[in-house]
Amino acid sequence: MRNFLLRFICTVCILVCSAHVHSVEAAQKKKAPQQKSAGDNRGLAVVKKQTSDSRQRIALVIGNSSYASSPLKNPANDAHSMATTLRRLGFEVDEKTNLSYIGMNEAVESFGNRLKSGGVGLFYYAGHGMQVQGNNYLIPVDAKLNAESEVKYKALDAGLVLSKMEQAKSDVNLVILDACRDNPFGRSFRSASRGLANMDAPTGTLIAYATAPGKTAADGKGKNGAYTEALVETLETPGLKVEDIFKLVRKLVLDKTANAQVPWESSSLVGDFHFVSSNDAAEPRTKPAAAYTNQRSNTPVIESTATPSESSAALNSPNFLEELDRYLKIANAPLTEITNLAKSGDLFGKARFCATATHERYNLGLQPAEGISLCKELADQGVPVGMFLYGRTFQSGRGVAKNEAEAARWYRKAAELGHAIAQYNLGVMYAYGSGVVKDETEAVRWYRKAAEQGYAEAQTSLGFMYDSGSGIAKDETEAVRWYRKAAEQGYANAQY
Repeated sequence: MRNFLLRFICTVCILVCSAHVHSVEAAQKKKAPQQKSAGDNRGLAVVKKQTSDSRQRIALVIGNSSYASSPLKNPANDAHSMATTLRRLGFEVDEKTNLSYIGMNEAVESFGNRLKSGGVGLFYYAGHGMQVQGNNYLIPVDAKLNAESEVKYKALDAGLVLSKMEQAKSDVNLVILDACRDNPFGRSFRSASRGLANMDAPTGTLIAYATAPGKTAADGKGKNGAYTEALVETLETPGLKVEDIFKLVRKLVLDKTANAQVPWESSSLVGDFHFVSSNDAAEPRTKPAAAYTNQRSNTPVIESTATPSESSAALNSPNFLEELDRYLKIANAPLTEITNLAKSGDLFGKARFCATATHERYNLGLQPAEGISLCKELADQGVPVGMFLYGRTFQSGRGVAKNEAEAARWYRKAAELGHAIAQYNLGVMYAYGSGVVKDETEAVRWYRKAAEQGYAEAQTSLGFMYDSGSGIAKDETEAVRWYRKAAEQGYANAQY
């Protein structure tokens, strides 16, 4: 009897302890933040831009590099760069690399099932492609083609993607083919046509090619091919219609390839589509000055139509100078447009005029002295980008006497309002003792503030500080984490 009681008591204790362990585990699961990854996102969170276009955005992104015959360096990287960018733009992305024939067909079938009537569908492919008898085929990595007649049985017909889109009745269909590398099986074919053939775009569709029909494009020497690199640089530009995005891409690719590669589009779009509209324009990653927090954002990119009451949130964007670069490449008369917008009293126009006049990277015929007064006006009004630009004139000595202490003073004002580039520049000044007493711990603090806003140069510098143990305890794991964040944005110094 006593043995039975002992066994009973032990059993009860075990059950109670087991229940307690399970309850603790359940509570921990509820408390612990779960890190989710979409596709091959390497564990890094992607911050989506908020868009006023409420239509569902669905994308399939494929990059094929690992061919047994004629492997390619860029496509897998291209696909990842595109997928990352599209996720930021609100697309639900299915990212695939190095797919077999079966894998490609399954991916397209799944893509077709995910498309919704009235939504936006985007298909992107990088890899080998070829035309046979006027049809375009996308080549899987396991393809073994001995004759032209085998292609339609061993490669994916690009027309299948268009059929899926047409069947889904999406409002906007975008097909992007960076697949114009030369035919790797050409020697075994009787008629080896170069590049891809032009395809008829069903209503509501834009088809974009990395180069003109019948022409080929090189794989590229860097991480990305010239075409995809231009796409990634351009897609997040606020205010551009999709047709203007590809027009800008064409100009960038022509510049990158010395006019050797001319991207091409075929469109039957009915309405307008913006990846990022002017009203969405880069909701600032930095905290704007209080005087402007209640103003509506509107970023003029091609047409300078903003009024003083529509000052742009992009004033505080860490990408302000990059967006200005893109604008200058597509504007018909940039100096006239910038000047007129500045004269109208628009803050964004004033900032652009100030930057183009005082920054050495621009050569529009303006003298630094012409922009100094606008820089100071914006700075005195508490506009962060104005403070940053005015401070930079003192650092460079363009239009004013060089004074690094004064530069640091204005950088600090902008940095304290959350301006990422000013935070980074202030960090550099502390790291080298320029205009301030050298203080590597303070440098780390400002680098971190800018890095947490996604500024790639600051992420790289913060990674270096962890790597070298400067201003902070040496931590190679943290160094790699910050280097990777910058590398994922395509920043070459971090990739190195």
